[in-house]
Amino acid sequence: MRQTSIDAYRSVDHKTIRELLLAILNDRPCGLTCDQLETLTRRSHQTVSASLHAIRKKGLIEDSGERRPTRSGRQAIVWVTTDDEYSRVF
Repeated sequence: MRQTSIDAYRSVDHKTIRELLLAILNDRPCGLTCDQLETLTRRSHQTVSASLHAIRKKGLIEDSGERRPTRSGRQAIVWVTTDDEYSRVF
């Protein structure tokens, strides 16, 4: 990994971004796509996608089974929070 990538990673508060995404998803029971979260938070795809991946690995969000079109017209996963009580206090 290049030093510029390492520096970029270290410059972002990943915990805060994950908390923000989870709070947004908690407020929207119908769920959101990564693309919708990017637009709402004005964050890059790489940042939102990586944060969603980390949240999913913890079992705090899941694929709703629904798909919605992105800004480019492609179908994307709609993410929703799980029933895990921990997700309310992440």
